[in-house]
Amino acid sequence: MHVKTHHSQVTKELFNVLSIHEELAEGINNYYNAIKKVPSRESSVIIDTNSPIISGLLTPDGLLYTCFSNSKWDNLSSDSKSLESYVSRVSVSKILLYLALHKNIPFTRTLLISPPGDIKPIDIYRCYAEIISILSSREGAHTGINGFMAFLNKYGGKIDKGITIDCLVLFGGVSNKSDFLYMPEREYTLQMVHDDNEAVRFVPFDSNYLPGIMLPNSLLFECLNVSESTSMSCNIAIEIRKSLSDISQYNCPKLKTLLNSEKENITDAIIINGLIEYESMIDAYPASTKESKVHKSAFLRTFLNKWAGNIAGKNSINEHKFTTRFNRDGEVRCVNPIKIHGETADNQLIDISFNTYLNPTIYKPDGLLTKALLFIKSRVSNYSGIKIQQWETLIDFILKHQYPNSPFINVGNFLSIPVTICSRTKVVQALQAIEKLIKLKESKDKESDFYALIEFFSLKNEKIDDGRTISELNYQCCFSELPKQENITFKITNKINGKVVLSEFEWDILPINNILTHDGILNVAIHNLAKESLNSPVFGSIIHDIQLMVKVINKKFNESVISIEEHKANSTLRYLLTSSLKQLNQRNVRQGFLRLEEIIEGSHRNNKGKLSETFRRFLSTNSHSISSGLKINECGFKTQFSVRKERKYIELITPISEVNGKAIPPPAMNNFDSISNLKNKINDYYQLPIVAITKAAQKEMELYQQLRDELSPLVNRDNNEDFTFSIPEGVQNWVAKTSKDNNKNTTTKLKNFIYTFGREMILAAFLQLRANTPVNDTLFCQGKSNLIHPAFHVWFKKNGSSMKSFFWTPFILPRQILLVCFIRLIIHTTWNKDVIASLRGSDLPYPIPTTSFFIQGYKDKVEKKTTPVEVTHTDKEVREAVELLSLHYHNMKELGFDPESIWDTPDSIRLTFLNASMIDDFILRYSLPKFRIEQLAKHQINVRKGVDGSIHQSQIERNHAQMKTTVGYVDHPLARIYYDANNADFQHRLEATVTFRHVGAEALKEYGISEGDIDLKLLGSPSDESDLPQWFLLPDGSTCLDIWSAIDKPNKSQQWCSGRKCHSENGCPHNQVLISVEDFVHTLRHQRWFIERYDKLLIKYTREYFDEYIAPAMRFTFGLTRFVQTANPEIYRSAELLLTSKLSGDE
Repeated sequence: MHVKTHHSQVTKELFNVLSIHEELAEGINNYYNAIKKVPSRESSVIIDTNSPIISGLLTPDGLLYTCFSNSKWDNLSSDSKSLESYVSRVSVSKILLYLALHKNIPFTRTLLISPPGDIKPIDIYRCYAEIISILSSREGAHTGINGFMAFLNKYGGKIDKGITIDCLVLFGGVSNKSDFLYMPEREYTLQMVHDDNEAVRFVPFDSNYLPGIMLPNSLLFECLNVSESTSMSCNIAIEIRKSLSDISQYNCPKLKTLLNSEKENITDAIIINGLIEYESMIDAYPASTKESKVHKSAFLRTFLNKWAGNIAGKNSINEHKFTTRFNRDGEVRCVNPIKIHGETADNQLIDISFNTYLNPTIYKPDGLLTKALLFIKSRVSNYSGIKIQQWETLIDFILKHQYPNSPFINVGNFLSIPVTICSRTKVVQALQAIEKLIKLKESKDKESDFYALIEFFSLKNEKIDDGRTISELNYQCCFSELPKQENITFKITNKINGKVVLSEFEWDILPINNILTHDGILNVAIHNLAKESLNSPVFGSIIHDIQLMVKVINKKFNESVISIEEHKANSTLRYLLTSSLKQLNQRNVRQGFLRLEEIIEGSHRNNKGKLSETFRRFLSTNSHSISSGLKINECGFKTQFSVRKERKYIELITPISEVNGKAIPPPAMNNFDSISNLKNKINDYYQLPIVAITKAAQKEMELYQQLRDELSPLVNRDNNEDFTFSIPEGVQNWVAKTSKDNNKNTTTKLKNFIYTFGREMILAAFLQLRANTPVNDTLFCQGKSNLIHPAFHVWFKKNGSSMKSFFWTPFILPRQILLVCFIRLIIHTTWNKDVIASLRGSDLPYPIPTTSFFIQGYKDKVEKKTTPVEVTHTDKEVREAVELLSLHYHNMKELGFDPESIWDTPDSIRLTFLNASMIDDFILRYSLPKFRIEQLAKHQINVRKGVDGSIHQSQIERNHAQMKTTVGYVDHPLARIYYDANNADFQHRLEATVTFRHVGAEALKEYGISEGDIDLKLLGSPSDESDLPQWFLLPDGSTCLDIWSAIDKPNKSQQWCSGRKCHSENGCPHNQVLISVEDFVHTLRHQRWFIERYDKLLIKYTREYFDEYIAPAMRFTFGLTRFVQTANPEIYRSAELLLTSKLSGDE
């Protein structure tokens, strides 16, 4: 019987007993301490290793057994000695219990019972995928399975080949059961990858995660299967998997057709359409940046190209005619597909589409083709259905022939750019290529096809750069019947990079017969020029300008709609061109030329002055005097155009900052700066680009030295003329065989040979073969870029034209070094480009003397040799250039070539290394200021003038017959500051002296003239008659009538003429020259005296004195002479005759 009592009462009585019997309390306390130890507790949620539930997953030495053993596994929740935490053991136990309840886990069971050393990566992935399928419906399954795999990796040790269990780069998460369908029988691969530590890992590609793609026997699966065993970067493999995952989720049937089709069933159209759809997917993807679009598009194509191999009749994916729509900035460079739909002029319904993504580089927004199609789209009803369909057929035919290295690539380029920037030459070249294309087309009426395209190109009536539409070119196609012709042959000359090229030009004068009469000056001038050109060829540009001008005139005369006023106006020019010289007077010439310039003015050309001047000079030079005895150019006609303003002067090279690449501003002329200081600043300023170019040239030479050091030992010969660098016979045989034909499938074999024997060995085989092969025989080497050291790819880029001359490099100079040598000679000699371009082997010493030597060229224009230029022992860079050029020339001869100049190469005799593209590449690589060879020559003569101050010396060096030619080279805004300063000073003194002599000193203040400017010696008689003639007097009236007015107006209220500044714009009403024939005779005598004694004056007086007193007087006299010769040729001729008679009388 139990008696229930209150707990507090029992406790109170117990304490009372223990307090009385202390020994009892102590015994109880000791007993309690002895039995106080708490027993260990087993956890019900941690699986026991002896549990029958997991007995099927445990075998001795199995993976799971090994993990339990190594981790000291137990199921205790407290006082556990296991290396795994309680939470981790609970998580692993849950996974194991869940798996044990599923009997259908063959891959998991196999993995867990297999010894770690027998396990392969594929076993791990099969187990992982199987567990994923079982746990996919559970919340937090991803964390659980990753923890389980981490447990196996931590305690399982190394598997087969020493790999760890965590070698798989697994997927980012587990799909929900609703959208994840596990298929045990499926396609998957494990792509071998490496990370930054070079550790071997594997990236799974599983069709369970790529629904809709990666089908059996598909292109994608074949690529993945081939690449599986070849290690790639881990990041690349993950990116491929991410791209394929995006594709699998996107509605892109054409792309999936490409990836899912069997390789043998894939066609060119499937490839192109699939890649186009992929770029549409990328472009529409909201998260894509411009940069990522370019990368993603190229990334997939690179993967397929590398692993697909031969496909659809081509060696690789890249050989198919796909062009990305993205430029390098990620912008779409073409318009959206164009659809022409509607009712035509002949009541037909038409529906035509142009897929612009097939040719994105051609369908540019401002291109000719795009604009024409959009024009048709907006005006479908204006054209017949047959015409639109004909255009469609022709466009499709042209575009089918647009592919890399196509002979008709210039047609596509023509269609892709605006008409307005096309020159006549570019249009004609494109039309000629279109003719060749149409010849390949199966068409019954090729002429109709051609002119249909001309009509298509002219739909918008846009004009080319010379102001004409394409239809106005009146291009005669080869399919039309050739009209009768009456050709006159001209010998013409053209300059290509400074080298003169002779050719013939045929001018059909039959279309202009209506303005050609037997003794008319136009007919006479044409035949005289043709006859003269047989002995002295005329420049091709001049002939073309003359022919163009005649066509313009003839077209104007033959216009169908013309007013009476126009007809009367044309009659003056027609009379001039069709009349004989005896029938013409000065008035006829001036009126005819006036109408000529009215016609030119209406032609909307940008070279009106040049056309007028060329045509007038042509008529004058190739005909005799008119009825008054004057030449045509002496009839006093004043042109309304300014050739000087039209002329595009070659500016000096503007130096740029090495820091930011921006132009350095020129030195300003401060009020306190002297002329000498300004000259020094200008000289220093323009030395900067020369220094930069010189340094860049030296770096090119250093790179060339590296190239020589690599290649020379490979082709070195011993005394028996045998190569000292030996090559295995098998390599020699393969190189000899593969170099005979242009095989397109040898790159892989070449790479294999390089891998086996080394790049140097294979390169030596090709170089030695080149040396032993006749120079006219071509050697082929596909994949040549693999033989070129990366350091030299800046010269030999990965394209055929750039690498073409590489095998000649041990024997001749590369184009880049020829450019450097040319630049060094320009800088050292200051010769014209054509003089240096025509240098021959005999003009350079060989071998180079150890002492100083001279070099000398020849200038065809003046038919004399240049002044010898010394190359001293200290001119190391020039000596190096001369030595290399001499060796280059002699090597060319030893190889069997017959070079005309020192610049000829096996690939070119037209100095192609001076092309703009070559110079631009040189500029880009060294961040140089932009320049051209002509500009460098002009620049250097200005620098030379700053160095030695001798414009006369520059005239001698450049073989200029007249000083004004040399002055043209230094006609630059900053150079003019110096000359204007001298002129202004001279005019100040002249005006002060004239005023003082005419009205006295009291009038100086009224005109704002300083007494310090009076120079009584300026117009005084010479003291030494033996040196200076008695008639040494500068004529008055050589400027405006107010010659003693101030140079600059102090304020707007000043009424007097502003001296030299008043003659700009429309001029000044006082700008008249009052001079008699007798007065002008003195001016002519004065000019002759200067010309005869120029050298003596320069030598006799100091340069400072010459610049101060004599040079301004020369400019004054020469300027007045030229003015009278142009403004009033009658006075000029009369004065010349009078001077001649006086000189005869003096004798």
